[in-house]
Amino acid sequence: MSFFRLTLSKSSPLLFFGLFVSAVGAFAFLHMPRSLFPEVNYPRVVVEASLGYAPLRTMEWGVTSVLEKQLRGALGVRLVKSSTTRGLSTINVFLNENEDVGLAVQRVNAKIAEARALIPAAVQISVRPISASAFPGAEYAFTSEKKSPLELRAFVEYELRPLILSIPGVFDVKTVGGDLPELSVVLDPKKMALRNLTLADVDDRIRNSNNVDFLGPLEQDGHEVLAFGGKFLVGPAELEAVVVESSLGRAVRLGDIGHARMASAWRTKDVSLNGAPSVAMDVFYQSGIDQQATSRQVAATVERVVSESTGLYRFRSWDLNDFTDTATNAVLLDLAIGMLIIGSITFVFLRTLRDSATALLIMPLAAACAFLAMRAFHLTINLMTLGGLTAAIGLVVDNAVIVLEMFHHKRSVD
Repeated sequence: MSFFRLTLSKSSPLLFFGLFVSAVGAFAFLHMPRSLFPEVNYPRVVVEASLGYAPLRTMEWGVTSVLEKQLRGALGVRLVKSSTTRGLSTINVFLNENEDVGLAVQRVNAKIAEARALIPAAVQISVRPISASAFPGAEYAFTSEKKSPLELRAFVEYELRPLILSIPGVFDVKTVGGDLPELSVVLDPKKMALRNLTLADVDDRIRNSNNVDFLGPLEQDGHEVLAFGGKFLVGPAELEAVVVESSLGRAVRLGDIGHARMASAWRTKDVSLNGAPSVAMDVFYQSGIDQQATSRQVAATVERVVSESTGLYRFRSWDLNDFTDTATNAVLLDLAIGMLIIGSITFVFLRTLRDSATALLIMPLAAACAFLAMRAFHLTINLMTLGGLTAAIGLVVDNAVIVLEMFHHKRSVD
């Protein structure tokens, strides 16, 4: 009985303490990171090996089977599955439960290094663990009335993409659709045969001519100058000027056995928006950040760039953070409805404004304690935590009414 008397006698300090805790909890809620899914590392690693437009048989027997054999021997690997298409091999490495994913990635990279000598040297391999940040968080589509598919892809790839990558919290941006510029070479077989040249010879000469080498430091007028040699080929004329052979003191250039032209790369995917050619841009967010704030910065940057470009239109296909906004608003609405229910019930049955005011404080106080606990355990505002809060609101409403009725009864008896 002394506990209830002490509580009733110290009601004003407790009221101010509850308001203080509620304010601190509201501050913590507004500054907590928001994302769609919680940060979970799945026991799975994906290995992707690409080799241009290599045929299916080359990828299957020369890349996929070799990597599969090596990855099966990695420590902690439970199962290995793969899929192979033209120029691309995707290998899913499933790990044992409770396996350290970071350590598993190192083991996978070690096995890939052992297999490097058995696969073509030009194969590009990427290794990534599967987590919530492994999938795109937003997608934008762009179309233009004045730009060609080649110009539109170049604009998104080389002007918009670097701006998006400079935003804190964005770790990758991938573009799909449109056309990519490509320098292509058309060779004359008869002229090559007269000079005893093969495709491998021409390819080797072009590769060696299309690079920049560091020659070393030089002293000039008391200053140290860094010397570089070579250059990158940027047009058909420079490509045709490449020397592919030197015979009898005469240089044989690429233009003597063929010609170069500016063309479009082979299009593997086609993207359209309302029937018009378009370019899609996928944005990937980092782990452990406020994805909602990052998403807003990305949207603002896209809007600014589009507004500065005439004839350019954008369409936001989807953004996963929209679901987080909807879920957050739903939880806040549930809190408001819960406060209304508690205040109405206590006032109708107990007929005191004091008890109603106390009841109205219970909901934000309980939510504030939950937010402070989430902040202490480094949790984020996501669908899982918001779902748990929504389910707990109903329990808090029921218990608040029962506890208030019990306090009212004890006070009337005393």
